[in-house]
Amino acid sequence: MAEARIRANKEKDVHKKLASDVFANQWLVNLQQNAFSDLDEHSYFRDPTELAVAEFMPWLQSYSTDKVEEAAEARVWLDGMLEKTFEKGQDEVTAAIDERARQQAAAEEAERKRLAEEAEAVRRGRSVEIYIHTDVVPESPVGPINLKASSTVGKVEEEIINWLQENADDPPPPEQLRFLWNGQTLDKANILYDLGVETLSTITMELIEEIEIEEEGDPIEEQESD
Repeated sequence: MAEARIRANKEKDVHKKLASDVFANQWLVNLQQNAFSDLDEHSYFRDPTELAVAEFMPWLQSYSTDKVEEAAEARVWLDGMLEKTFEKGQDEVTAAIDERARQQAAAEEAERKRLAEEAEAVRRGRSVEIYIHTDVVPESPVGPINLKASSTVGKVEEEIINWLQENADDPPPPEQLRFLWNGQTLDKANILYDLGVETLSTITMELIEEIEIEEEGDPIEEQESD
């Protein structure tokens, strides 16, 4: 009996030890899992990739910020350069347009002046027929006398003197003749065109009285006698 009791006690002790060992193992497993969970929750264990990214991100953010600021500054500088270039281009275009307009105006003015001069030359070079009204000869008016509009009164005088020498019995000397247009005594240098003499116009020729010639010559004679 005693041996059986001893054996039963031993088995009971072994059973308790086994139960304690199983409980301890289970508790330690749970404790280990809880400990690792707590440590992981409090970031005692970090993923190397996550750690590398966490260390890299501040630098990347700073670098990106610097680049964005540099790009903004470059954009401002580029906008300023484009604006200046545009303004300069606009000024150059405006200046070119003004210069072209000035040259065109100058060319048009030169062309207008050239055409006016050509028209003036044509008018001066056209033929005119004039008549001479005079009491010197009975065949008044004398004409027509064919001349150019650019002819002078001296040319008229030359033509009428030639006509008088050919057709008059006693033509007066040239110094006794004077020509008038619209009541104004003409000078030999006067040009028909400048006087407004048109074709088929009539110029008056008068005979200067001898007393007028003598009066005109008195000052010269007095100077000679002095």
